[in-house]
Amino acid sequence: MNAHPPIPFSKPPRRSASGRLLGLIVASLLVLVSAACRPEPPPSATAPATSPASSPAGSPASRSAGLAAHDGLLVAAGGPLQIMTADGSLGTFDERAEPVVEVSAGGGVVIVVDPASLAWLGTSGGANQVAWRRFELPTDEHSQRPLLAVSPDGATIALATGPLQGRSFNLVLIDVASHASRSIPVDRGLNGPPAWLGLGSIAINVLGHDLHAGFVTVDATTGVVSDLPTVGFSIATSADGLAVALDESSTGDALVGTRANLDAGNVAGMTRIPSPPGFAADTVALSRDGTRLAIVRRSDQATSVEVLELIDAAWTRRTSLTLGADAVPSIAWLR
Repeated sequence: MNAHPPIPFSKPPRRSASGRLLGLIVASLLVLVSAACRPEPPPSATAPATSPASSPAGSPASRSAGLAAHDGLLVAAGGPLQIMTADGSLGTFDERAEPVVEVSAGGGVVIVVDPASLAWLGTSGGANQVAWRRFELPTDEHSQRPLLAVSPDGATIALATGPLQGRSFNLVLIDVASHASRSIPVDRGLNGPPAWLGLGSIAINVLGHDLHAGFVTVDATTGVVSDLPTVGFSIATSADGLAVALDESSTGDALVGTRANLDAGNVAGMTRIPSPPGFAADTVALSRDGTRLAIVRRSDQATSVEVLELIDAAWTRRTSLTLGADAVPSIAWLR
């Protein structure tokens, strides 16, 4: 597979990781004192554009173009939880009307965080069939907003607790059914939310003692912490951990490839998804089977959410919508 060279563009100043987290916190506070904001109506879906790619390991080379509502992309942007369908439209996910600022999903389990930093856990039985309950999280006096992620099987929640950009933090693994938890100390500075790399390990953006930002992996069984060669702030994998996507800080592009590419630091072996002029990739999310990719892109004027699908070994743009410049959307695939 040959990666496409990046398309030159005038890229807006890249926010630091701490700036991103600060922006998330500020957005949450704004929701508390204002009416819940709703995204602007989406524009028409863009014409398909393809980027050649080899099939991610463990994923089919193509899938049908239609995406059912219960199989879509969850979007939290300060109002009620929404879901994007194949035509690019956003609709209310279920009857829960409370505002949501963060979302994670896996194995039919959805967890959301409201502007007061309270977590709510929902079990999805399909479109508009979700049973919600409060999910108590360990108290963390250092964090104003939980940094968490649901495992691909929906059985475990990874929660990062500790001072941002300090010298160390704890990664807490919480069993969804029993609420039992165990804590893994990480001798790095907390710099971003966790992300599951399949079931066996969790990636998290950290600051090393040399103040260099990067990802480490934490083994969910042994607690062993290892450095991971990466080039960005956001990372996501398929449920089996074999297909991976991440942003590239230096260019603002998104990269998609295999876990083998990632472990070897083989950026050249990954497929490059260039950002439009003036935009930079901010957050990525891969579907359970690794054939659908969502990218949140930001510029000084707007925030966009784009969905691409792997069809006949090429990443094809399915749809895109534009939100306001101050929107800080959190995204997760329901399936």
